[in-house]
Amino acid sequence: MSFVLIVSHEIAVQESLRMILKEDFSVLQARSAQEALAMVAHHPVEIVLMEPSLPDMNGLSLLERFRQISEDLCLVLITNSRGPDLLEATDGETGYEVLVKPFESTEVKWVMKRALERTRLRREVRMLKSRVEANGGSRVFPFPYREEVPIPMAPLGWYPAERDPSLSQFALKEFFKALTHITDLERLLDFMLHAICEMFQVNKAAVLLLEPSRSVFRVRASMGVEELRIRSLAFKLEEGLPGWLLRYNQILKREEVELSGFTREGALVLQQMEALDAKISAPLLTKGRLVGILCLGNKVTGRPFSNSDVEQLSMVGNYAAVAVENSLLYRELCLQKKYNENILKSIGTGVVAIDHLAKVTTYNPAAERMLAVPREEVLGRSVQKLGSVFADLLLRTLEGTESFSRREVTHPMSKAPLGVSTSPLRDDSNRIRGAIMVFTDLTETKELEARTRDLERLRFWSLLANRMAQEIRNPLVAVKTFAQLLPERYTEQEFREQFFSVVMGEIDRLNLMTEKLMEFAMPRESRPMRHDINQVVESALQSRAPWIEAKKIRLVKQLASDPIYVSADREHLEKAVCHILDNGLEASPEGGKLRLRTQRVRPPGIRSGRAQSSLDLAPKDWGEILVEDAGCGIPRDHMGEIFSPFFTTKVKGMGFGLPIAQRIIQDHGGRIEVDSEPGRGSRFRILLPLDASVRPENIPQA
Repeated sequence: MSFVLIVSHEIAVQESLRMILKEDFSVLQARSAQEALAMVAHHPVEIVLMEPSLPDMNGLSLLERFRQISEDLCLVLITNSRGPDLLEATDGETGYEVLVKPFESTEVKWVMKRALERTRLRREVRMLKSRVEANGGSRVFPFPYREEVPIPMAPLGWYPAERDPSLSQFALKEFFKALTHITDLERLLDFMLHAICEMFQVNKAAVLLLEPSRSVFRVRASMGVEELRIRSLAFKLEEGLPGWLLRYNQILKREEVELSGFTREGALVLQQMEALDAKISAPLLTKGRLVGILCLGNKVTGRPFSNSDVEQLSMVGNYAAVAVENSLLYRELCLQKKYNENILKSIGTGVVAIDHLAKVTTYNPAAERMLAVPREEVLGRSVQKLGSVFADLLLRTLEGTESFSRREVTHPMSKAPLGVSTSPLRDDSNRIRGAIMVFTDLTETKELEARTRDLERLRFWSLLANRMAQEIRNPLVAVKTFAQLLPERYTEQEFREQFFSVVMGEIDRLNLMTEKLMEFAMPRESRPMRHDINQVVESALQSRAPWIEAKKIRLVKQLASDPIYVSADREHLEKAVCHILDNGLEASPEGGKLRLRTQRVRPPGIRSGRAQSSLDLAPKDWGEILVEDAGCGIPRDHMGEIFSPFFTTKVKGMGFGLPIAQRIIQDHGGRIEVDSEPGRGSRFRILLPLDASVRPENIPQA
């Protein structure tokens, strides 16, 4: 595909011409003379469409500079008229086409066709001149090349006796230069075929490319070959023509196959070359892999392919193979980039990435929506454009000082809560080359959590009121019954004594229930001080010693050798430990085993599948109190209820022990974790944060 350059300071003119020419040409654009000269110097431009006057140089001077770069360059002047001003602008320069504004698309295409013919004619004339010089100055008659019309064989006097004329180094150079600038595969193949047909003067050509998923070669572009015939062709990688080219890594002529004698492989190769009307086939090899096959038909001169043609075709094939592979890789990268961009556009999570210079390289639509900063004001600019809050997090991550995980920040403008996580981006040498920030809007999550807490609170108090009503009705039944019988049987001393005993007992029960409920709902004010949990456990065990002795419990005590200091209210913490001990002692059979352990731990986090506090604390240094019994265990369907008031599986008791213990531990910033299997006992772990003034060494993982 030919390169054309549009030189105009009018954007409307540039865009109009680009829209008309983009389907048939590789279009370059320049708004100044200097920019146009740079384009021509670095691209194989064949046609320049330009206005006679430019801001930094007049048309004649620019044309002279163009001629110094390339003799074949064809000029199309974009003017307002065909009058004397045009001749004055070009100083009588000839050999250009004219395009008068305003122009139609058909007029532009007709002018471009004439310009291409003029360019081709110049090349043929220059080639004939070089042939004349090579033959000692004898004149020959030039036969113009036309793709559809066969050209009779040229006289032998055209060529030196020893070899056919070779392609000019300039033509090869321009061809190779063009290959490096075309990344679109379809345009690359189209340009390759047109250029190769012109360079080698052939009337038919085809390019087959490998489909890796099926390991077959199919025709991806062709010239002069019947399309319906080649559309269904598929050559297997290891067989026929591809197999031969892959095995021998050299160009194959059809006449060599015909003269080599019959073989099964040769017959298949010949059949495939005939299907493509190919006289010669060249492998497109790169890094030892066969990525494609180039097939050429007869020369329009009627002459066979010479050794010089084979050498030059080999050179062209090598460059073409690299260009095809690069184009395939470019397409793959473009598809991957588009796929990644679609992912970034589709996800509702904000994503921002910066490079090592702290400039924003990625900024997806979700980030634009949540941060309320337009994309054009952020992308490619300093991270400070995001605002100081977010820039600080990314810069600290880029410096390698720290990364953030689920950090909650408040947007300074919208006041929306955002959950932010950052991570450094590293290269293969583990050097930080950027940073990425991922964040979500927590507004809906916060609202949902608030509604969930309200529902949980409502459910809790509803359940509590229901269980309280049940617990209160039991003593009221006895009190009401005796109160109704009192007028009739007051004279009976036995009844009065029984009435007094039962009623007072139920009143004491109601009073105790009220005290437990008050203790759970409104615990007394705590006075935290620095305490060793080993001493707290020893004191709790001492208070339960009679019970342990009465049930003949075998106590296994494993207290830490060093003090484990926590900030706690000694009385409240001891009460919580006693409630856990009471639960273990009640569950243990007579003569059973009860194990206690204290140690410093650094737990990896809350374990799933366990009854535990609702607090989700970050991992830190903890003090652990473990109480393990060998009782009947807790049924799985009861695990979610054991910390609820009035829930108990015992004949006696009101179910306030574990809820009060949990409330106390939560008030101390800790949590309770439970493991239990029916028939194998239960394990209660009390975890309390260590006192901040103590930094113990060598803390084990829990």
